[in-house]
Amino acid sequence: MDCSHMIRYINTYGGIIVLGLSMVNLVRRHPKKMDKQLRNAMVDFYQPFRWVPCFMQSTVETLLKKTKKYPVIIEFQDDQEEFKSQVKKADSILTKQFRSQIKHHYPSVNSCSATLTPAAVESLLEGDPSIKRIHMDREVHALLDVARTSVKANTPAVKDLTGKGITIAVVDTGIYEHKDLAGRIKAFKDVTGNKTAPYDDNGHGTHCAGDAAGNGASSKGKYKGLAPESDLVGVKVLTKMGSGSLSSVMAGIQWCIDNKSKYNINII
Repeated sequence: MDCSHMIRYINTYGGIIVLGLSMVNLVRRHPKKMDKQLRNAMVDFYQPFRWVPCFMQSTVETLLKKTKKYPVIIEFQDDQEEFKSQVKKADSILTKQFRSQIKHHYPSVNSCSATLTPAAVESLLEGDPSIKRIHMDREVHALLDVARTSVKANTPAVKDLTGKGITIAVVDTGIYEHKDLAGRIKAFKDVTGNKTAPYDDNGHGTHCAGDAAGNGASSKGKYKGLAPESDLVGVKVLTKMGSGSLSSVMAGIQWCIDNKSKYNINII
């Protein structure tokens, strides 16, 4: 939303009249340090004020700034050597904030996931120049009707390339020890529920694993994946509904990177 129109939006949305508008002013000061979803959330923060008497708005604003929570991804400046110190500084700021905390670290992309109140967002942007941008965490889906446009897998398999000696990490809804995958699941990581044995309560992850590495054992070789001799690592980041958070996906990918050598992961 264009910052020049924010005040008009606030004053006309349901007849709201709010003095101060500290979160709107924050967006105006740091428009490039918040993604569109977070900027809109900061503006929409004032929607409940349509029912708040003017003399109470300042008190309610202060209360909501300290209690309302947003799941976010904090992106730091592009300096991996300073990543630990950047996270440490952000964490020191958040320890002074109620209901705000850093959750997962993603050093490969200089980011971390966190839960922040509006007051915490304000403190970080005003007090930590190492913050490059704060993104609103969001739901992601494994379903083909929303993922189709991002899939570009039309290249046919080359007959003599079977994937032998290669390990593929499938970051999805999990992986089931299907007959076509038997004996080739080297490891399993469950970001959503911390279970240790491979499982897939949706089926999409196993389907993807079969597309990539199924050997056709259950169909007498008729239905094979592109790399039928490759090994697999299952990483569950999506729920049984086939959805999850961006931060969970990032955590799964980071786990693959951290364990690349341990499990000889070549492809994610």
